[in-house]
Amino acid sequence: MEQQGQLRITGVVLYRKDLSPTLRTLYLWCREKGAFWVFSPGSGKGKIGRAYTEPLVWGSFHLYKSTRGVYLKAMDLREDFWELRKHPLMIREALQWGGLLKKSLLPEHPEDALLRVFYWSLVLLRDRAPLLPLRWRFLWKWLSLWGQAPDLWRCESCGKPLEASGYLHSRRAGFYCASCIAPPEEFQEAESVLQELRRAVMLSRSDFQNADFTLEPWQWEQRIAFLEEILRA
Repeated sequence: MEQQGQLRITGVVLYRKDLSPTLRTLYLWCREKGAFWVFSPGSGKGKIGRAYTEPLVWGSFHLYKSTRGVYLKAMDLREDFWELRKHPLMIREALQWGGLLKKSLLPEHPEDALLRVFYWSLVLLRDRAPLLPLRWRFLWKWLSLWGQAPDLWRCESCGKPLEASGYLHSRRAGFYCASCIAPPEEFQEAESVLQELRRAVMLSRSDFQNADFTLEPWQWEQRIAFLEEILRA
């Protein structure tokens, strides 16, 4: 973060906490600056309405840094994703993503590529994309940027390229080739699962929006649980 003075940056409110009726602290996640706390005095008055300082609101933040902290002076709204707040399942999903990010991001460490993944995932969520495939897509792309995503194209054990099919284990995140399944009774062929997971992360946003996925909800939830476990580790 810069020395004392004025600063204008774009990003999103990840979290807010009310300290008094007129003072909030906000956890912002911004381009080139990463995540950090700011004070928002007078929220609900003047140039900063309370709705502008809610989680998931994106904008250009006008900040001032003093010896006592960073203060939000004004904000230009870019996107508030207000449509999500009309649908309990959608807003709960978005807030869960935001909560995971808040816990996982290193303060003041830029994560611009992940910031873009988060934004466009929220757009897909707002536009009613399939929820479980979207959750998988968001988490897998996040972990891929951090070098921790399960490989969907190579064997988890030997690194051999997987062709159309692979094998999965009910208690492991990755996929395996036929030579690496031991004991074999603990694995099952996963051609349809693997193909669907690949589709979910490879499709363009427009194609994903209109895609029909064939996996059962429990299959998506099982794979998603592995990704969430990696993030919690």
